[in-house]
Amino acid sequence: MSKITLSEPKVNAFGEQFFTEINHHAFLNQSSETVFKNYFANLLNETEQLFIIVGTDSGLLYQFVKNQPLKPHIKFVFIELSDVIQKLKLSVVDDVKGVQVVAEEFDFLTLHEQYETFVYRKKYKLIKSLAVMDAEPSSAYEKLWQNVEARFSAFNREVLVSQRSSQFEDARLYNAADNIFPVNSIKNHLKGATAIVLGGGPTLDDAINWVKNNQQDLVIFAAARVARRLVTEGIVPDFFVSVDPHDVSFDNSKGIFAFEKTAVLINGYHVNPKLLSQWAGLSCYMGLKYGWKNTRYQENIEPVGPTVINTAVHVATYLGCSNIILSGVDFCFAKGRSHESSSDEAKTASHISRKTHIKVVTNAGHFESTGPTLANARVALERQAKFYQKENSNTKLYSSGLDSAKVEGVEYLDTSAIDFLNPVTKHRLADLKQVLTISSQQRLDYARLTLDELQQQSKAFKVITRVADEGLDWVPKLYKQKGAEPKFKVMNKVQKLRKKVNRLVGEDGDLLLSYQGENFADTYTPVEQDLPLDSDVVTTQLNGFFQGVKQSTQQFEALILKAIERVQLRIDELEGKVALSELFKAWQTWDEFGRVKLWLNWHSGKSLTQDEQALLRQAQQAFQQEIEKTDTKQFQNLKRSAQNLETLVRKATDGFNQADSSQLDALLQHAAQLEAADQKRDLGYLIQGMQAELQQNEQQAIEFFKQIEQPDLKLLALKRILNFAMQAQRYEEALATLENLCLFSLDYMVIYSDLLALLGNESMAIEVLKMYLSKNPDNISAYIKLAQRQINVSANQEAQASLQKVLAVDPDNQTALHLLKSL
Repeated sequence: MSKITLSEPKVNAFGEQFFTEINHHAFLNQSSETVFKNYFANLLNETEQLFIIVGTDSGLLYQFVKNQPLKPHIKFVFIELSDVIQKLKLSVVDDVKGVQVVAEEFDFLTLHEQYETFVYRKKYKLIKSLAVMDAEPSSAYEKLWQNVEARFSAFNREVLVSQRSSQFEDARLYNAADNIFPVNSIKNHLKGATAIVLGGGPTLDDAINWVKNNQQDLVIFAAARVARRLVTEGIVPDFFVSVDPHDVSFDNSKGIFAFEKTAVLINGYHVNPKLLSQWAGLSCYMGLKYGWKNTRYQENIEPVGPTVINTAVHVATYLGCSNIILSGVDFCFAKGRSHESSSDEAKTASHISRKTHIKVVTNAGHFESTGPTLANARVALERQAKFYQKENSNTKLYSSGLDSAKVEGVEYLDTSAIDFLNPVTKHRLADLKQVLTISSQQRLDYARLTLDELQQQSKAFKVITRVADEGLDWVPKLYKQKGAEPKFKVMNKVQKLRKKVNRLVGEDGDLLLSYQGENFADTYTPVEQDLPLDSDVVTTQLNGFFQGVKQSTQQFEALILKAIERVQLRIDELEGKVALSELFKAWQTWDEFGRVKLWLNWHSGKSLTQDEQALLRQAQQAFQQEIEKTDTKQFQNLKRSAQNLETLVRKATDGFNQADSSQLDALLQHAAQLEAADQKRDLGYLIQGMQAELQQNEQQAIEFFKQIEQPDLKLLALKRILNFAMQAQRYEEALATLENLCLFSLDYMVIYSDLLALLGNESMAIEVLKMYLSKNPDNISAYIKLAQRQINVSANQEAQASLQKVLAVDPDNQTALHLLKSL
């Protein structure tokens, strides 16, 4: 919780109170209304939006919004420091106008409950108040923003996943013929075993030799992404765990194919299809085979998020393991790094570009940075540990990483102190593998069953589509004219069709709703409370319902056709009746040449022509090239991210604002490795200038900043130099710096004018403002400043003309009316 100490408030000429610790002198010469209209007027022009504003600007922004004639579907949530809420006596009770204040601990998940239509239609934004815009490094409002922004980003990701399940459902159906054994078929098969879960965090480097030396006494569950490291180290895992549907997961996990004869792949139903389809070893899946209801597949362990490690730990306990050691499971950037040393992330130093605003305590008692996903994974593991202890007090979780994040319910234990390994802990693995072994005929029968199931569901979706189409035909006939009462018979027909759709959809409603959430966006069109429904709203919502159902079912139909194509390929491979040349084309189309391994397993004794043998060799070579390829799309993306100047500058600014010298040190080392010489030079100067500034070495900082030539970096440097000059009251230097800043943005002319006025040169200040307004005639705040300066030099007629221009646009502008009255 961020703390702030407030002195007595200042009162401006308009009777408004504000705190200089929050807003400095932003409201000293102008009413808050004038200031806010300059910065936030565009918010009031929106027709449908939820604005989440960090800070209330001494309560003035909150009052300003409350006093505006807000449109019906505009809502505001202000997140404020608890100290400020208490000082201002702000109410945290919902406001009837849809404007409310909440404390900094505000849980974004409540947005789903309170503002469902805005969240579902993605009509919400996070906004900075003036206090946050002007916040100093490491100040209460800077920390508040960093904390809220991190939690808001995590919330956004959760919303995206919940409203767009297509990536998971696509993978689920592509995997339909390959997801054969559910994990619940091997429940408790490793009862009492000692397991180790290997993640890809930096502390894996510390424990890797111990794992290698003790692997015979451990059941090893490894995240698929560490497979390449295990090959190098000579460690043979018992299980790989993989859940990610994205293609990047395949690139990360290619190393698992070296262990097909020894390891079991435990995958989420939505694992990347290329990974599962080319796996020739034993496997079992988590979750349900289909997203729609199917009585044949009703029970199975679900993947537990948000990371594969949470799932791996859950699987280990489900199989009955009692002592579970975590290695490379850090949930933070241990020692400033994000991944173990052999990973692509470590090779490209991609962690440099990650947002690390959240801090956690490590097992060593130090504070370390982490990202939103890792932070959520740590909290999730705490809940898991609590659940496991409640279910079975013999289940113990241990962390072997001194620099890993501390997790309640997970005891830190150095590997040298582990004395409970059992040399016979793996003896049940053979039985487990026997359960997962299947003959080619059984596999063929399963593929045929899957084909029948998919065809039946395709027919069901076609029926729903036809009913939805009928509904879309009737909705336009509902009203004779806009504003009229709906036709009773038509409304009755539409309602019957809607009920029929709901009946046909049955328990699959959530599946259709979340597959592509935007399909149903119009269904959630917000309505006025306590007012009769407008005809446009009714037709929009009904059209949204039928159109959403139609689009989702049609998308599923198309997806099922692709899934059927894959299942038919499995049948063709197993039956051996289709020419190998046709199978080769199919493997090529799906980019899954690894299927050749499975085909050879099923048809090892089959007589082949020379052409067929050549095709098999070609497929094997293509797959091997894919596996050995290191310059992957992911590697290139990581490299670009780590070389992106905008990202690195943002990271440096974050480090400076948080006064995080270690982050700046790491960035400086990284900057020296940039490929572009000018970026390497200027980013280095910028970071060194920031470091010198944090060390309060002003002259050295200025020297570094002055050497910068890159335009974007030069702008930042000039702003820092201006800040030094203003704080030290070196006004001539400040004017020269502002002249350079005006080359980047004419808005700096306003500050230039302010400084001239401060120095007593009112006439020049007036001329500068006139030049600025000739290019920016809509800036009301600048016209008010011009009028104030014209009054200062007794140019009352000119001041009156300037104020009339303000009132022509904003007749109720309090500052302009006050000044006009004083003339």
